[in-house]
Amino acid sequence: MRVFLANFDGMAFDNLAWGATWDVDPGDVAAPTLLWYGESDQACPPTHGRWYAERIANVELVVLPGERHLDVIDGHWPDVLTGLSAIWAAR
Repeated sequence: MRVFLANFDGMAFDNLAWGATWDVDPGDVAAPTLLWYGESDQACPPTHGRWYAERIANVELVVLPGERHLDVIDGHWPDVLTGLSAIWAAR
């Protein structure tokens, strides 16, 4: 939390990306990518994840039934970390 509060650049860039042209192409992502979405997330719906999944190679999209925005983070950390660890171990 201390690191996050020390620099708001990432959050500012994220918010600007909603309404501006991006300076990156998702198709250029070369790293294995995990996308986690809650089926009932209204802030960042699974359609966003599907859009990314159509453009990023070597991607895994996980849509959790009935889950909302913070449910994915708060309730599924062990699963997220297991997925990330599997990718890291395969490198």
